Amino acid sequence: FDNDKPGLEAAKKVARILRPGKSKVLHLPEEFKDSNDMLKQNRKQAYVTAWWAAKLYTPSGIINVSDMDDSYFNREQLESIPYPWEGLNEKLYGMRQGELVTITGGTGLGKSSITREIEHFIIKNTKDRVGILALEENKNRTVDGIVSIEANAKLYINQIREEFPEAEWRKHHANLFKGEAADRLWIYSHLGQHDIEEIFSKLRYLTMGCDCKWIVVDHLHMLVSSMENGDERKAIDSIMTRLRSLVEETGVGMILVSHLRRVEGNKGHEQGVTVGLSHLRGSQSIAQLSDCVIALERNQQSDDPLEANTTHLRVLKSRYTGDVGMASHLLYDNDTGRLKEIFDEQLDSDEFNDEDKIPF
Repeated sequence: FDNDKPGLEAAKKVARILRPGKSKVLHLPEEFKDSNDMLKQNRKQAYVTAWWAAKLYTPSGIINVSDMDDSYFNREQLESIPYPWEGLNEKLYGMRQGELVTITGGTGLGKSSITREIEHFIIKNTKDRVGILALEENKNRTVDGIVSIEANAKLYINQIREEFPEAEWRKHHANLFKGEAADRLWIYSHLGQHDIEEIFSKLRYLTMGCDCKWIVVDHLHMLVSSMENGDERKAIDSIMTRLRSLVEETGVGMILVSHLRRVEGNKGHEQGVTVGLSHLRGSQSIAQLSDCVIALERNQQSDDPLEANTTHLRVLKSRYTGDVGMASHLLYDNDTGRLKEIFDEQLDSDEFNDEDKIPF
C-alpha cells in the first residue's frame, strides 16, 4: 500500500482479516511514496532493510513489551502536588492530574469545607487553573468560601461580612484572583439549570477551553438528579463512566463529592459511624472508577466539643499507593471557619482535654 495515512489504514484492515500472528506491516522511509518509488531511486537495499524490520501486526492497544524499551524508561512522570494536610500526604503521596478522587461523608460533616481548603491550597501553591462545578450553591457563595479561607474569617456569613473592613476584603480577593493570579479560578454559573448534557459540555470546556488542570464537582447526586432516567444506579454508572473518560482523555485531576447511603442501626454517619466502601450511595461504580476514595467521619452530636468538631479523614481506596486507613484529624475553628490538622498525640494529650483550651 502507499506510504501515507490512507495506505496505512488499508494495511491494518487487511491485517485484521488474516489469522492473528500471520501478518506484518511494512513501514517505508517517510520520503518515499511506495516501493516503486524506492526502486526508481535505486534504494533497493533500503527497501530490503525495511522489509525485514517490519513488525508483527497487533490490534490497537495490544503491545509487545519488548518494543517498549525507550517509552518504558523515558515515560512521562506524574507530578504530585500535596494535600493541605500531612496525614493525607503520608498515605497518598499527594494528588495527581489524571486521577479521580472521590470525597464522601454524611450530611453536614464538612465535605464542602474540605474541597474549599483544597481549592484554596491549589490556587495559592501552584500556577494551575482550577474549575469548580458546585450545583448546590451560586457563584458568589463559591467565591465567598475560598476568600474566607484567605481571610481566616467566615465571610460567607452576611453578618460577619458586613462588619469586615471592605479594604481588607478586597485585598484578600485580589491576592487570589488579580495580577499573576488572574484567570486561575473558573466557575460554572449554572443559574439553577441542571441539564446533564449541558453540564458535561461545560466540564469539557473547563478542561479544554479554560485549560483547568483541576476540576471539583460538588456533588455527584445532583448530577444524577439532572438525568431523566429514574434508575439511580444506572444513572450513577453512566455519569461515573463519563467522568472517568473525561479524566482519561484530558488528563485533568478531578475531585468528586459523593453522598453516603443510610446505614442500619441506631447510629448514623452523623454520629461517627466508621465508613466503608459499601456505604457509598447508589452504585459500586463510584468506588470502582475512582483512583482514590476519602471518607469523612465525625460524631457531630457528641457532647464533647473536641469530638463534635474533629473530622477524621479515612482513606478507603488508593490505587496509587494501596495505603488505606485513618489518615488525618481536622479540628474545626468556629471563629475562622478553618480546618486545623491535629495529630493522635494531641487528641490524647491535655492540650485539648480542657474545654477552655479548645481554639474556639
